[in-house]
Amino acid sequence: MLAKVRPVGGKVYLSQSAPVDIPWKASYQHIYTNSGTAALSLAVAAAMQAKASSVVGAPEVILPAYACPDLVAAIIAQGASPVLVDLEESSFFLNLEQLQEAVTSNTVAIIAVNFLGMYERLPELREIADAEGLMLIEDSAQAPIPLSAKAAYADFAILSYGRGKPVNLMGGGALLFKSAHAGLISSITKTLVRSQLVVNWAWKLKALIVNALIMRYPYGLLERMPFLNIGATTYHPLQYIEVRDGMDQLVSIGLKHFYAIREAQVTAYARGLAELRNAGWKLLLDGEADNASRKGLLRFPILAPSCAMRDHLELELNRLGYGVNAFYRVPLSQIEGIKARVKNGGDDFPVAEAFADRLLTLPCHEGITTSEIDVVVDAVKTVAKLGC
Repeated sequence: MLAKVRPVGGKVYLSQSAPVDIPWKASYQHIYTNSGTAALSLAVAAAMQAKASSVVGAPEVILPAYACPDLVAAIIAQGASPVLVDLEESSFFLNLEQLQEAVTSNTVAIIAVNFLGMYERLPELREIADAEGLMLIEDSAQAPIPLSAKAAYADFAILSYGRGKPVNLMGGGALLFKSAHAGLISSITKTLVRSQLVVNWAWKLKALIVNALIMRYPYGLLERMPFLNIGATTYHPLQYIEVRDGMDQLVSIGLKHFYAIREAQVTAYARGLAELRNAGWKLLLDGEADNASRKGLLRFPILAPSCAMRDHLELELNRLGYGVNAFYRVPLSQIEGIKARVKNGGDDFPVAEAFADRLLTLPCHEGITTSEIDVVVDAVKTVAKLGC
C-alpha cells in the first residue's frame, strides 16, 4: 500500500490573524532558539554557571536512560557529563531511588522529560532538586505546554518546534526561565547570533511543501526511500546555538490547532483499547492519568506483553497503511555514538530496555480520522487475541 498515515506530525499553520496567547507568560520569561536541543543546552549552561563554585571536575546532568539522543547532544555541547538513570517499572518516569543515588557533588541539574504529552512527576523531582541544591529542567519537547506553566515547578522548561513536535514550525525551540534566572540567561546569550523569523513568501512556500509531503501518498513514497532514514533514532552533535525573534504569533496559532482534535482521538483509543488491560497490555495513559492531559497527547502509547507481540503488531498496522512505530527502540546507552559520551554508558538499564522492547505508538493527529482509529483499534485487539 503506497498511501500511508504518518506516525506523527502536525501541519504548519500559516494564518497570523489570531491574537497572541502564550500560556506560560505568568510564570516564565522566554526566548526562542534555532532548536529545542539548543534551548536545552542553554539551560544546561545556566545550571553549570549557577553551581560553578561547588563543582570539581566535569559537571554532571541526570537524565532518563530512555530518551531522545538530542538530550545527550545538548549536555555534551556545554562540556558536561550526562548521567543516565533507569525508569520506574512499565513507565517513562525516572526511578526516584536510583535518581538520588546518582547525585554527586558534581551534579548540577536533573532533566525531567515529558513523554508524548504526558508529564513527569515534577513535584517529587522538585523536592529532590531542592534537597540537593540542583536545577530542575523540564524537557517539554513532546508536550505543547510544560506542566510548569501551571505551577512553576522547574527552573527552566524546554519546547521544540521541529517536524513531529506538537507545534510544527519546521524548526526552532524555546527556553522558558524564571525571572530569578534572567541574569544568567542574559549573560549566556549576549554573544550569540540573533535572527528574525520572517513569514515571507519563501517561508510560506517551504511550509506548503512540508504540508504536502506529510500527506498520505507523498509520505508513503518518501518512507520507501531508505537513504532518507525517516523515523530513525540517531545521535547528532549540536552544531550551533542561535537566538530567534518573531515566533510568538506562530507558536500561539500552532497551539490552538494542536488542541482542536486531540481529546476526541485519545478518548477513542482509550475506550477502544480498554479491554486489553486484562490481557497483559498497558495503556500508558492509565498509569499517568493524574498528570497527563487527554488534550495534549502527541501519540497514543501502549505497552505490549512482549517484544515479539509488539513487533508483530507494528508490521501488521504498517501493512494496513497506518504509521505506527516503536519510537526509540533501545535505551540511550545502546544508541550508536552515545555509550562513550555518558558517564555510566557501560551500565545496564533493564527497565528502560524492557520499556523500549514493549512500546508501540499509535498515530494521533489531524491526518487520521476517528473511523480510522477504530480500524487501528480493531487490528490491535485482533493481534492481542491471537497472542502472537
